[in-house]
Amino acid sequence: MYESFLKWKGKKIYGKDTNKYYGRLSDILVNKDTSMIIGIISKNDSLIYKHRLFLIKDVIKWDEVCIYVKGYGEKFVKVVPLFENFKSCENDIYGKSAVYSDGTRAGRVRNIGFNFEAGELAAFEVGSSLVQDLLSGRLICPAQNTVNYLQDCIVLEKADKF
Repeated sequence: MYESFLKWKGKKIYGKDTNKYYGRLSDILVNKDTSMIIGIISKNDSLIYKHRLFLIKDVIKWDEVCIYVKGYGEKFVKVVPLFENFKSCENDIYGKSAVYSDGTRAGRVRNIGFNFEAGELAAFEVGSSLVQDLLSGRLICPAQNTVNYLQDCIVLEKADKF
């Protein structure tokens, strides 16, 4: 079973030992080749340092109320710079068009599923429209079946009805 990106987005992030508030979860970074979670990004209302990156090894606990981390994270003024093999769930995956490897359109990525215990991106929920999602359901595509992340879309090998 997996946890929904949309469920966790906006959760408060606190320091475990200091109980310091670091902001709210704004993004999760994943490795595009292995689908492993690299880290999480918190966003706050600071005028100077709006974003903090916490590596996955620094995340101590995920619970229904908030996320607990150790350390202070890495501060960034505008946005966190990404390496070529990193993908941002918020900017590079969520809402992107999804197509099958044969070129047919599957829909749009409506949610992203994570297995936080394993530390990996587990699946994509793909839907075409609200009405179509209600009538026929969304497609679930395991992350292992993702062929490629392109500029404007992700390429899927196969998907199952949800």
